[in-house]
Amino acid sequence: VVVMTGVFSIGMFAIPASMLTWGFEAEAERLANLAYAREKKPRSNVEGDNWSFSSDDYSTDEEYRKIIAGADDNGDSDEDAAAKKAFLLADADRSGSISLTEYLAMSREQAAKSKAAASSSGLTRDDLSVRFLSLEQRVEENSKKLDKIFLILQDLEKRS
Repeated sequence: VVVMTGVFSIGMFAIPASMLTWGFEAEAERLANLAYAREKKPRSNVEGDNWSFSSDDYSTDEEYRKIIAGADDNGDSDEDAAAKKAFLLADADRSGSISLTEYLAMSREQAAKSKAAASSSGLTRDDLSVRFLSLEQRVEENSKKLDKIFLILQDLEKRS
């Protein structure tokens, strides 16, 4: 009776408990995303304590919400800044939108920049293809070596 009770108690307790845990984690993540989105919006006429403590061994609630929400401290702002800069450079007539001609001009400039960067590095397309083939050969050789090691390990396992 005790053994049967122990076996069935796992299904009656552990599974619902894990489902509750997953539910709480999902709700915490959703609330953190909402709080982070609210904090990210510009505030007007908000007075309060602007004190912030940052240390390697201590994290604030704001930092915790950023982590839970999946926000990257510097990656998002850098990407946003780069996108805004690219948009402003492409919007020649400062209309607030990019027309087809502005887009095509921007794409031609980008293609010219990437071509210039490739030529300034001194590598031609043929050089790159030779390097790529060399890397492919190395990967193939390493793959064969790993296959041999795997076969040896299988043989050792069969013997023991």
